[in-house]
Amino acid sequence: MDSNSLPLSNLSPAQRKAFNGHLNDMWDDYQDELADLIIEAKTMVPNSLYFGDDPTTEARRQLEDYARKANLIAQDYYRNVRAAWAEAAGISMPDYKEAQVSSDRAFWQIVGGYNNTMHVGAKFTDVINGRSKAGLTMDHLWAVNTRGYTEDDWARLAKDVINETARLTGRFTAQNDPTRPKYARVPQGKTCAFCAMLASRGFVYASEDTAGKWHRYHHDCDCKIVPSWGETEIDGYDPDKLKAIYQQAKNAAKAAGAGSDPNTVLSWMRSESPDTFTDGSEFAPDLRIPRGSRLEQQLGEAYTRRVNRLLNKTEHKDAARLWAKYAAQYDIKETRLPKGAYFSPSDGGIHLNLDTVMAGDNAHRPVQNLFHESGHMLDWLLDKNSFSWAPHNGKLFNDVLKRDAQRIFDTTQATLMAEDKPAGRQSVMKAIAREIATNSAKTDRNVEDMLQAALGDDYHGSVGHPKGYFRQSGQLQSTEAFAEMLDAQMANPEAWRLIANYFPESAKMFNTMIQEALS
Repeated sequence: MDSNSLPLSNLSPAQRKAFNGHLNDMWDDYQDELADLIIEAKTMVPNSLYFGDDPTTEARRQLEDYARKANLIAQDYYRNVRAAWAEAAGISMPDYKEAQVSSDRAFWQIVGGYNNTMHVGAKFTDVINGRSKAGLTMDHLWAVNTRGYTEDDWARLAKDVINETARLTGRFTAQNDPTRPKYARVPQGKTCAFCAMLASRGFVYASEDTAGKWHRYHHDCDCKIVPSWGETEIDGYDPDKLKAIYQQAKNAAKAAGAGSDPNTVLSWMRSESPDTFTDGSEFAPDLRIPRGSRLEQQLGEAYTRRVNRLLNKTEHKDAARLWAKYAAQYDIKETRLPKGAYFSPSDGGIHLNLDTVMAGDNAHRPVQNLFHESGHMLDWLLDKNSFSWAPHNGKLFNDVLKRDAQRIFDTTQATLMAEDKPAGRQSVMKAIAREIATNSAKTDRNVEDMLQAALGDDYHGSVGHPKGYFRQSGQLQSTEAFAEMLDAQMANPEAWRLIANYFPESAKMFNTMIQEALS
């Protein structure tokens, strides 16, 4: 009998819908029964450690009892679903044998038998029946794998034994059922990428998995086995959607030259759809360096992770998203520059000493200079004539920067005059620099480069560009300010606080420019 072609033509559309609802009701009841059993077992099994002379023996007795109950619950579920299909199709099904699964068999599956020892390939039937030539026993397997277990460990094991017993009961029963039903691995709620990959197969015949590779489960796995004798829709289970996510990740990995082996695809599933899985990437897709990009390869895994963490940590998510949006186009032409760092429009690349930049120096926090030079490249990518130099809402960034700087100058000069102190240009410049030095670390003084650009080379800051730099081009004030503000938002909150304090209108305009570019 082909389990996937039971005739339901005798049912109207409404009856088919009601039948599928009945299948889902049985599925819900099955999950609830197992969940209640797990709650009880997670309390009773650890408590059993305080009774008897041998705690492990007492815990095993409890687990055997809970495995027996899980076995019966799974048998009932299988039997009820099978009977419902027979009734709906108007047929009689041949007798079948219900699988008997013990806690020993479930534990063997959970720990992988003796496969993590020199006795790889040992069979459960040989060990449990005393036929192991190496003298292997279940008592020994339990002892070595539960040595040092805490109460929490026993509670977790109780859950795993119940779930594994139920899964094995459903699978073994289906494999030996003459009606040849299909069955699916169905996660409960949000699941991990590994389980989603296996669940994406949908309902399959037991004979399609001769190697058993689709029956791997991890600790604390909530997946269940659902048998089916025809077309079934389980609420919350969409294998086509899971398969599409898997295929999308596989295609992306192959396109990036990362390969398509299962572990690689799983990694891409976690990063491409982080919110879908319980073990999804900690980094949102739009707040990370694109997987497989040239920049990711140039930075390497450790440095890429550091950058991604900053992108996800910053409060300035618009700027982070804009930076990440263009990250695949950033190109580090040189990673071992002896001194300094710069972006070159002529070769369209960034030149720096990567290790120095990632470590930081006496004028920059770690990673800050990477964001600075890539900020220059972002400015260039947005508009080859300099995005920051162009008008925005009828205003020029340079003009706003100069007005903010002039306000600082005028306010400081007025304060000096009120205090009856020298208030000439040089005195004002020194007073501004002194105030900043008193209230900040040298690593946080991006604002001084902006003051130098706006007020002139006679500004006495501790950081900045060589004299004459800003006189080379009128664009340099806006381009440097853009990069200073970006690197501060991404990697130096204190530097941004100073910028927003001394250049408030410029900071507002920068945020507006970021939003404009992002949209």
